[in-house]
Amino acid sequence: MSEPGELQKDMFSTMPLAPGGVYSVAWEQRMKWTDMIEVEPVDYTPPFPVNPSNPRCYLDIKSGGYYLGRVVLELKADICPITSDNFRQLCEFKCYTGSMLKVWPALAIQSGDFSLRDPLVWNPEDPECFDFDKLLPDVPPGGQSIFGAPFDDENFKLKHTGAGVLTMSNNGPNTNGSQFIITMTDHKKLDFKNVAFGQVVEGYEIINALTKVGKPHQDGEAYQRISFEGCGVLPSISNDSATSASMACSTSHVSMHGSHRGPQATAHRSLQRLASLMRVSPLQLTAKSRLTATCQKRTVPPQHRRIQQRLVSATKPALAPAAALNVHSFVGV
Repeated sequence: MSEPGELQKDMFSTMPLAPGGVYSVAWEQRMKWTDMIEVEPVDYTPPFPVNPSNPRCYLDIKSGGYYLGRVVLELKADICPITSDNFRQLCEFKCYTGSMLKVWPALAIQSGDFSLRDPLVWNPEDPECFDFDKLLPDVPPGGQSIFGAPFDDENFKLKHTGAGVLTMSNNGPNTNGSQFIITMTDHKKLDFKNVAFGQVVEGYEIINALTKVGKPHQDGEAYQRISFEGCGVLPSISNDSATSASMACSTSHVSMHGSHRGPQATAHRSLQRLASLMRVSPLQLTAKSRLTATCQKRTVPPQHRRIQQRLVSATKPALAPAAALNVHSFVGV
């Protein structure tokens, strides 16, 4: 026969996960998962030499409703031009905005299936999002390449030698589409199977921080909703340096002549360019209500029409959904 104290203890052990109960630690851990991930500095060096002339793309990461920061990627167009161009154009046309991320703690992250989008991020009325409803309503599960169909493995010159390698995710030989992987450690099993075509050059600490919310079962699931809040293309380092030098010369010219007409003209041209891209007049940029109405009636941007012609012309079977990929083979678990 149990003592009253023991019986009382057993009764309390049946309580749900609530503060003060025997599972209060688990409850506190659950509460921590609703907080913003703390991004801590890490000792990171890109696995490959950086080529200043290669294109660069960025991915803005959001987790649990909090914006974590920007990850900048160098695309090795000098080694894998076809694969790099596929990724660059998908970033340029904002196809990755809203895509969900899978996390294998301390191993890798995977994304690029824009057939499964985060409804809290993706908005077809937002010019920063690719309007799949209008331009690609029948996007196949798993996403697809800019060529419409899966394309062949370009080469296996770059190896998965450490953290920060950008490589394609596939469902077998010659099935490259839009899905990709960023490694957190070396993955020799991926060599000669997945095409590595880039690397993280800035913001790797954000990738590393996602380990904190990845489930320990190594199934790709996370305790928070992780997605890309934005994506795009940045100027290459060489072009960026040339632009900075040109701006420095313009600034010195203005200061020597004591005139601010140059910067004002530049600002005016920028305003006209922005108005032209948004298909409104410069005066409408100062009228919020009219601008909103105009954006709601905007036409399809020409660059989206161009990618529509490429994406819709699919002639081969689509990639398998991300959930159906044999992810355990590439993470080595």
